[in-house]
Amino acid sequence: MKRLVFTLISTLFFCLLLMAEDGTNKHVTKWLQLDQGLSNNFIVSLDIDRYGVLWIGTEEGMNRFDGVSVSSFTKYSGVLPGNELNRVVSDRFRDKVWIASQRSGIASYDYSTGQSLFIRHDADPELSLPSDEVTYVAQDDQGDIWFSTYTKGIGKYEVNTGKITLFNSSNVKGMPGDIIRCFVIGEDNHIYAAYYGNGIVIIDPENRTAVHHMPVPGDPSSLPSNEIGSIYRSKDNNIWIGTRRGLALYRKITRDFTVFDKNNSGLPDGLIFSILLTSDNKLLASPDFNGVWEMDLSEMDPSNTFTRFPETEEIMNIGIHAMCEDRFGNLWLGSYGSGLMFISRNVLQFNKITYPSPLSERSVTDLDFMPNGNMIIGTDGGGIDILNKNFQKIGESDNSLPDKSILSIFRDSDGHYWVGSFNGYTAIVDSAMNLLATVDIREVRSFYEQGDIMWVVSGLSGLYSVDRKEYKRLKRYGSTFFPDNYIKSIAMDHRGRLWVGTFRSGLFIMDTDMNIVASCNTDKGFPSNSINHLMLDSRGDMWVASGEGLVHFSTGVDIKYDKVYSARDGLSSESIRAIVEDKDGNIWFSTNLSVCRLDIALDKITEYGYRSGIANGNYAAGACATRDDELVSFGSTEGITSFFPDRVVNTGTKLSAHFSEIQIFDANDPIAGENPIIFLSGKKSIVLRHYQNSFNVSFAVDNYGLADNIEYSYKVEGKDNNWFLSKHSNIVQFHQLAPGKYTLHVRSRLTDGDWSEHTESLEMKIRPPFYATTLAYVIYGLILIGLLNLFLFLYMSKLERDNELKLEKASIAHIREVNEERLRFYTNITHELKTPLTLILGPTEDLKNDGSLPEIVRKKIAVAHKNASSLLDLINQLLNFRKTETNNVVFKPSYGNLSSFIEDMGMIYAESNPNKNITIKFDITKDIMAVFDQEIMTTILNNLLTNAMKYTSCGSVTIGLTIDKNATPHDALIRVTDTGLGIDKDQFEKIFERYYQIHGKQQAQGNGIGLSLVKNLVAIHNGTIHVESEKGKGSVFTVRIPIEAGPGYQQLTSDKVSDVEVDTSRPIVVIAEDNKDIREYVRASLADVYEVHTAKDGQEGYSLANRYMPDIIISDIMMPVMDGLKLCEKVKQNIRLSHIPVILLTAKDSNEDRSEGYKSGADSYISKPFTSEMLNARIQNLLESRKNLAKQFFNSVPENHSTELIQNGFSSIDNEFLQKITSYIEENLSSDDLDIGTLAEKMNMSSSSLYRKLKGLLGISAIEFIRKIKMRKAADMLASGNFNVSETAWNVGINSMIHFRQCFKEEYGMCPSEYKKKFQPTFIHNVSNP
Repeated sequence: MKRLVFTLISTLFFCLLLMAEDGTNKHVTKWLQLDQGLSNNFIVSLDIDRYGVLWIGTEEGMNRFDGVSVSSFTKYSGVLPGNELNRVVSDRFRDKVWIASQRSGIASYDYSTGQSLFIRHDADPELSLPSDEVTYVAQDDQGDIWFSTYTKGIGKYEVNTGKITLFNSSNVKGMPGDIIRCFVIGEDNHIYAAYYGNGIVIIDPENRTAVHHMPVPGDPSSLPSNEIGSIYRSKDNNIWIGTRRGLALYRKITRDFTVFDKNNSGLPDGLIFSILLTSDNKLLASPDFNGVWEMDLSEMDPSNTFTRFPETEEIMNIGIHAMCEDRFGNLWLGSYGSGLMFISRNVLQFNKITYPSPLSERSVTDLDFMPNGNMIIGTDGGGIDILNKNFQKIGESDNSLPDKSILSIFRDSDGHYWVGSFNGYTAIVDSAMNLLATVDIREVRSFYEQGDIMWVVSGLSGLYSVDRKEYKRLKRYGSTFFPDNYIKSIAMDHRGRLWVGTFRSGLFIMDTDMNIVASCNTDKGFPSNSINHLMLDSRGDMWVASGEGLVHFSTGVDIKYDKVYSARDGLSSESIRAIVEDKDGNIWFSTNLSVCRLDIALDKITEYGYRSGIANGNYAAGACATRDDELVSFGSTEGITSFFPDRVVNTGTKLSAHFSEIQIFDANDPIAGENPIIFLSGKKSIVLRHYQNSFNVSFAVDNYGLADNIEYSYKVEGKDNNWFLSKHSNIVQFHQLAPGKYTLHVRSRLTDGDWSEHTESLEMKIRPPFYATTLAYVIYGLILIGLLNLFLFLYMSKLERDNELKLEKASIAHIREVNEERLRFYTNITHELKTPLTLILGPTEDLKNDGSLPEIVRKKIAVAHKNASSLLDLINQLLNFRKTETNNVVFKPSYGNLSSFIEDMGMIYAESNPNKNITIKFDITKDIMAVFDQEIMTTILNNLLTNAMKYTSCGSVTIGLTIDKNATPHDALIRVTDTGLGIDKDQFEKIFERYYQIHGKQQAQGNGIGLSLVKNLVAIHNGTIHVESEKGKGSVFTVRIPIEAGPGYQQLTSDKVSDVEVDTSRPIVVIAEDNKDIREYVRASLADVYEVHTAKDGQEGYSLANRYMPDIIISDIMMPVMDGLKLCEKVKQNIRLSHIPVILLTAKDSNEDRSEGYKSGADSYISKPFTSEMLNARIQNLLESRKNLAKQFFNSVPENHSTELIQNGFSSIDNEFLQKITSYIEENLSSDDLDIGTLAEKMNMSSSSLYRKLKGLLGISAIEFIRKIKMRKAADMLASGNFNVSETAWNVGINSMIHFRQCFKEEYGMCPSEYKKKFQPTFIHNVSNP
């Protein structure tokens, strides 16, 4: 609880510290806390190693800070034995730090290797600690480590041997106890140790004797308190003891103490936890919860007193438990609860005086200094502010000034201040801001005093001479002297000539008689006509701040300028605003963006931007002044920049940097996986493995106090010899660096200064992988020689084989060519055979049905007809096989009832089965819906059933269909099972090869292509075929196809392929309504039944209609962009959309309005308000009437049996569409290329558009439409009596008689032969709706 309260208090004071920042700080102060990476804010120890790296001990681990980043070490990383520490000390002779932990002994950490050594208490007294409760560690001049414990006295650890020697009350004479808090090793090798509440003891280790010191009441030369917080050996070898009642200096000669306490030196009470003597002989002490106090020991004067350390007044109530100083004089203060405070001993280059504290307004227009050093400031809108030397506000103007928008301030020789404002009169005030007088001159920009005359420059009315004593205007020099009255600045040279700068007319020089003797403007080659400020230097030269550079005049008899300083000289802005000269004769000036220094001796400009700490604003013209102590100030729109020129850090200062660490990013590195950071302290080279070639190298300037004002550049020798600027980043990243040797060079400079001549270099070697080493290349050479020999051997062998292969390839090519020629011949001849076969099949069918012929004749003719049909099937099979071999099969899948299809096929075989010893059975799961090509599936089943019947003399053939629900998606399994001869297992794969035939008893008549054709056709369905057989018992052929269209069906995504038309979606409705509420109401009313798409105007609705081709469109009439009437008109004129019913919604209900709506093509008209029931009923009626119209289209056929379709009820554009598509189908009935792809191309539509068009008009797909036209034409042919069934099938483009019979039966409910008998010669056409 105590620590928690302390933490809250510390945090509160830290917040107050941040809020208390003002412009008076002289040094850079920073904090490192948890947010910056510290493991804990309770700091107990600080030390700096021999490379300048700071090591920080806390109550929760150890930290390392190298000026770049903080690295934390804990017991969890394996570096520490415990996290609660008492002391961290760097080894002066080795790359190690030694750590004293509160309860876990001592650890040494080698930061060059990353290895730790733990020294703990165990059974061996000579090689172990007496206790793990270690309170302090220190190193002697021989490099050995001394330690103290909480209960076991003091010990010495010999680093080289590991031997431990103990010094305690049992073996040291005069040592009163063993509870040691801390100690130091004196130059005499004596140990000065502090007890917890028992004074100090001085131990002589060699003689094992001790002297104990305690406070002696009434003795001022004794210890002031027996409570000791710290002991410190200063660089002058004095021993200082920090007690609860002040500081004591041990006097070795008299063996007593000089005490510094609150009574004699002003040092307040409080346990002093840390003591430090700085390089400038300032003794610092930190009483608990009372900040830091200092005493100047430059001269050991008894009257010396302690004062609060200036930099830490704002943290006076924070406890400092550790202090150290780096080699640049910077201080590091470790607080107990608030983290680490850094105080740079480098004076800030620039101080910023800003709004709102202490300035009344942000923008400063002019300023001057009073004789006592106070600053008088003119602001734009806030009047005048007065600040003391510490930039604290001590006064301001009242309302007596004519205007608070101040333009200029000038102190005359009487100590009065002339104040020019924007709108008011010129005011004269005293140092207390009392108004003395006013002069009627407005917008005064500048003043110049010449004896009793005050020259007053007005930016409105010219130049005035004013009696300085009487405050009266004497004369005005206006447009008769100058081209205009807009004057901005004035100065007088050592010859008494008056220099006048104007806003836009350039520079004028006037002699003592006020005659213009010279002028400078752009017409005469001067850089600018705008003059912001004039300044005469101590050499008598005139400096001109122009809008286009700094101009230098040597004011001799002849008036001429000799140089203009501009961007060519390094200026980022050429608009010069104000100029002053320092005591060394150098010129300081402000620009719009910066403060600059011109070194007269070197003729070189150094520019300081906002990164250097100046006010980040546009600087005011003429707003500058120099105090008696050389403090220079410039005014800007963001406050004031003040500085001492000789304290501004020279940007040419030679700087040194150091490499901090390498962080490896290669995840394949097993070492980097544990410790990805390699510290580079003291290292000039680093060797990395080939997989460590992606890494960052960080670096920093040695003096952390300058870190914020440093720029870096680097080059990588061995990769790129160019220098790269890394302005405010101190990290170089390497990615996939190739194996080799590289040298990283880094140099630094202060912002915008000169690069340091010294460069820090780091040699980096990336080792190659083994396969790229010298040894590996030797091995490669040997392998190459062996391979060359092997190659020669193999090459000779290859030549021999190549000759043999050429002969073999020539033979194979000849055989292949003969086979291809033979196959082409067979294909061509089969095409030629189809015509005479048709002429054979037709007459034989007529003869076998001719009842006038004798029965024996008709039987013979029936045999001839049957064999001719078989021959036609073989020809068709050969053609299909050829198509599969050349990838020319047209795949036309459609969605249908696979169960019914297979059952119908089986029934055909059952009805025509000539072998009464074979029973055809069915095992078909009902109503399995699938996507399949009916014609291809017919060929597959014909081959499988024919083979089953062929190889089964008696028994059964079973046709089966089931669903495999274990497959995803589900598959259909088609099985043809017979009880025939069976197949040997070694023949299973061969039977699907082209031309393969089984020899032996199983051999039957065939050509060896049936099963090969089946396999190819099944593959087109994305399916497989599998056979199981046992010789003598029969065979089972299983075809597996997906029941849904999958990614293998390329036709599903192409516009020029067959019609894969699976439409299980809901009807689509497009709603066009500009009223959001009505639109949402209609959408919600229809969403349960329809797929709804909404648009806010007619144009968007038309786009949706083109995209989705909906089943119905609902549109408001009055809408922006495109109204409902225009939408309806465009829909009805678009061939793709014209069939879609349109319902118009409107509040206008007159007959004229309805007439206009119907003229646009609307199918229905609903007046607002309406109900959802009314809208749903209207939609249902329209869709139902569309269905009835489709039924009428197919059910009504003229009595003359022509194929002309009745198209009453359709629009003219739809009638034209139907007539065109019907004519095309009838003209190409026998074409093999008649499919949805060619049909869509003919109609100038995509396949999907044609599908939705026909679906919308007739409720059927394109494939169904083609089939109906073919069946209608076939019915006409059969009814005419001019064609038999075979001729009819051939004429309508169906090669398979089985497929033709199936399609015809589906359409008319009877077989073609039955239809021919029924309607020949009298034709009655009554077609059922599909």
